[in-house]
Amino acid sequence: MATTTHITLIIHHRDRLERGSNGKLCYAEGEITEVERVNMDTLNGFFISDLLKDIGYPIISDFYWGQPGMEIEGGLRLLRLDMDVVKMYEAAVENGHKIELYTEHPISHTTTFCC
Repeated sequence: MATTTHITLIIHHRDRLERGSNGKLCYAEGEITEVERVNMDTLNGFFISDLLKDIGYPIISDFYWGQPGMEIEGGLRLLRLDMDVVKMYEAAVENGHKIELYTEHPISHTTTFCC
């Protein structure tokens, strides 16, 4: 009998990627939503898009996953194709079944604090 593999998606949202005063790329402020027990058999780009819509983002410019153990700068991977989802899944399994996602979406801010 095959076992079902689940991962936790740690979604960074309500802000954007930008360079801080130190020149490093970071995800400024924002919120974090954890979605536990995501079944790998049903995880694909459509699932992630629907999940982002459920937490309030009907329009997403881009979304990325963070390569575990790497800084945001150089560690972000664009998530567009099913093959990207497979790479993300493999990284999550090697990282204790957790992976971080970062959204880019249309928002407006007057003040942003970063790194």
